[in-house]
Amino acid sequence: MTSSHIQMNEMEVIPMKNKLQKGLKLSIILVMISLGSLIIGCGHGTDGNNGSIDEGRSSFSNNTDSKDEPVTDLPYVMTELEDMSTGDLWEQTEYASKTGRWFFHNGEGLLGYGVTSGTKQAGVEFSITFFSHKEDGDLMDRSVRIQLTERNNHHEKIELITDEEVDVNVVEGNEIIYKGNLPEKENTSYILSVEVLDKEGNVEDTLLSSINVPKEELNAYLKTDKEVYLTGDSKLTLILKNEGPTDLFFGTYYTIEKRVNDSWEVVPINKAFPDIGIILHDGKEHKETIEIDELDNGKYRIKKEVHVDGLDLSEELTAEIEIK
Repeated sequence: MTSSHIQMNEMEVIPMKNKLQKGLKLSIILVMISLGSLIIGCGHGTDGNNGSIDEGRSSFSNNTDSKDEPVTDLPYVMTELEDMSTGDLWEQTEYASKTGRWFFHNGEGLLGYGVTSGTKQAGVEFSITFFSHKEDGDLMDRSVRIQLTERNNHHEKIELITDEEVDVNVVEGNEIIYKGNLPEKENTSYILSVEVLDKEGNVEDTLLSSINVPKEELNAYLKTDKEVYLTGDSKLTLILKNEGPTDLFFGTYYTIEKRVNDSWEVVPINKAFPDIGIILHDGKEHKETIEIDELDNGKYRIKKEVHVDGLDLSEELTAEIEIK
C-alpha cells in the first residue's frame, strides 16, 4: 500500500462507487479501514522473497505520483491540510520520528499497523493493531508504550489521558495489542502514540495518529452567485460553505426542482455525475458550476445532501433561484 498527497485548495476528493443520492449513510461509505478511520501501514511478505515494503501513512491515500491527473479506480484524496499527515506530527510534538526499525517506513520495517485516527465521537473505542506477514509470525520481545494525550490546535499537550505499557512477544497475523476508550468530552483533539521500547527503555520506533472529537453539529449553507438569472444564461455557480465545527462529506450529485403551483417538482437532469466524494473542512467553501441553459422561466431550488465526516449526522441543503 503506497501513499501520496495531492494538493488542492479547499477540499478532499475521494472516489466512491456508491453514490450519496442512493441514501447511503456516511458510516457505510467510510468503511473501517479507510477514509480517516485508521492510519494504516502495510507491505508485502518478508519471509524469503522480500518484496518492496512501502509506508502506509494514511488511509487518505492513492497509488499515483502524478499531481495533475487524479486516479479514478482507487480511493484517493485531495487536501490542503498539511497537519493531517503524520509527518507534521513528528515536528510538532515531543515524540521521536518513525525509524523503520519495526513499522513499515521508507521500504524498511517488519510490521504493518492499524492505528485509530480521524474524526470520532466522544467516548468511542480506539485500538492499535500490528500485522505480521510471516506464517510463523514476527518475534518482537519488546514492551510497547501507548499514550493518549489531549492536545490544543497546535498539537501542544494539555493532559496525559492514557499511559500504559504492553509486552509483545510474537506478532502473528493481525493482532490487536491494545484497546481503550476516548474520554466523554467534545470539542477537543488527541494524539495517540505507540512507542516500541528496547530492554533499557529506549525508543526504537514510534507511531503517531491524530484523533479529532468535535462538537456534534452541522452548520452549513448553500447559495448561488446570483439570486436571479436571465433566460439564456448558461451556467450558475453553486457555493457550499461549511461553518463548522465539523468537516463535511458529500458527493457531486444534486437535484433541481421547479416551483409549480404550490409544490416543487423534480427537473430531470441530463448529466453524468463523477463517482467521487468530497470532504470539505471547517471554515472552507466548495464551488461547482451548474448548467441552466435548458431551464425556462420560473422559480427553482437546488438541493444537495451533506454528511458530517466521521459522525452519523446529515442534512439536505437548498438554494433557491429565479429565471426570468
